[in-house]
Amino acid sequence: MAKKKVAVAVIHGIARRVDDRPPSSLDRTFSDALYKRVRRHIGGRLLDRDVAWREVFWSDILSARQERYLNEISRITRYDKIRQFLVSGIADAAAFQPRPDKPEGAYSLILERMRQTFAELNKDTNDGAPLMVLAHSFGGHIYSSFVWDMQQGRFSPPTPFQRMETLAQLVTFGSNIPLFTFACPPEEAHPIAFPGKGLDPQKRVTPWWLNYYDKDDVLGFPLGPIGPRYEAMVSRGELRDIQINAGGLFTSWNPLSHERYWTDRQFTRPVAEMVRELVRQQR
Repeated sequence: MAKKKVAVAVIHGIARRVDDRPPSSLDRTFSDALYKRVRRHIGGRLLDRDVAWREVFWSDILSARQERYLNEISRITRYDKIRQFLVSGIADAAAFQPRPDKPEGAYSLILERMRQTFAELNKDTNDGAPLMVLAHSFGGHIYSSFVWDMQQGRFSPPTPFQRMETLAQLVTFGSNIPLFTFACPPEEAHPIAFPGKGLDPQKRVTPWWLNYYDKDDVLGFPLGPIGPRYEAMVSRGELRDIQINAGGLFTSWNPLSHERYWTDRQFTRPVAEMVRELVRQQR
């Protein structure tokens, strides 16, 4: 199979079930609607020929136990669909905590799933191929933790691509990263540093981090107000918060907008244009 010019990794957020995980990261599940809209906008020939697109699916590591518990209590509780959403969100966040004494713990297993997918993308693409990461909801915190640990020297993948040295664009949407910074004072909240130092400076994208949020999405937040270090990123043109109105008549004005970024033109069209531009730069 011919090597591709651009790599796209898509990371899901909360509320995915264990049975949703596909056999391969090449199989599109949660990102399929976004992929089809990008393909329609920029053309199938360009996307199929030049772009390697893989999903990072991680929730099966946690959801099996969550689902067993919810099944156990279903006879004595109500609002089970809402409970499932809340248990998934809260339990995922609680389980995703670094435990150096537990290498088999959820944190390590999820980051290992990330490493596997980026290794697969590495094989799909040309040397030096730019990487675009699309991270929804809690997936943004997972990716940030992955890069943070790498930048702190806790692990070092074997190739520049897998070390994120060709990261061109990070796009978070419906992100809840701010919720994981409240344990420290605002001035001690550290964002990740730009890892894409292996890119040709003339081909770097500004801002390299875009964060989309909907004001009605109670799980999606702007990042700039987290603290002085994030504000400095905004001032330097590295980070931009972009407010959109995701969803349709019945979802754009309420919390259901959290799952509507995948199909909303205000998000899918800019993503498509970013992909097109990355491909254009490789010609």
